[in-house]
Amino acid sequence: MEDRALQYYDEGISFATLDRYSEAVASYDKALAIDPDDAMTWYNRGIALGELEKYTEAVASYDKTLAIKGDFAEAWYNRGVALGELEKYADAVESYDKAIAIDPKYSNAWCHRGIALADLGKYKKAVASYDMALAIDPDDAEAWYNRGIVLADLGKYKKAIVSYDMALAIKPDYANAWYNRGNALADLGKSKEAVVSYDQALAIKPDHADAWYNRGLALDKLKKYTDAVASYDRALAIDPDYTGAQKNREIALQGHDKRS
Repeated sequence: MEDRALQYYDEGISFATLDRYSEAVASYDKALAIDPDDAMTWYNRGIALGELEKYTEAVASYDKTLAIKGDFAEAWYNRGVALGELEKYADAVESYDKAIAIDPKYSNAWCHRGIALADLGKYKKAVASYDMALAIDPDDAEAWYNRGIVLADLGKYKKAIVSYDMALAIKPDYANAWYNRGNALADLGKSKEAVVSYDQALAIKPDHADAWYNRGLALDKLKKYTDAVASYDRALAIDPDYTGAQKNREIALQGHDKRS
């Protein structure tokens, strides 16, 4: 890389470190005007564009990277992430497959491949992909969590709970893992345990409207109508247009009135 191009490249890296991504892209563009064949500049430009949620442009930047350096596993991986954000899940899977072909132990690629497969409704293949990720990195809380989501989608709620528990053993403050663990318990008819799990989620993320709502549903099942109404009220305080909470609040009030 020429000295002037290197200066602009380093400037871009510095801007990106400061989360000043638009300025980073401008610096990378200056570097590329001097040296258009530098794979790392195109790659880091793609990263910055992704941070700006300009995913189509990010994919184009990764494509430039890969035209120069086709065995760049991280570029294939991040290209897959950007394609996933664009809801081009089949293309994302192909991109992750390219990354994995280069580096079979790329656990993040296996994990995000699972996410893309799940988005395609290919739940069993998604589980297999998460299992590959976890064989490489058993401490990947995200992989355990997403594995739980897919197992729940398959109706395997007990196995889903085991997966959420593994995620929570690694990351105890994983609010969505507590929340979806509560959902799986509710699906098993374990309403009391579900409430406990929702409480854990809400202790971490008190503005989780869905957790307040589903907590209300579980309390309804337990015929704790006053508590259910209070839970729906918390959901509605966060999202006043939450139709389900509005409707079930009225039903809970009727249940309370019948018991009074």
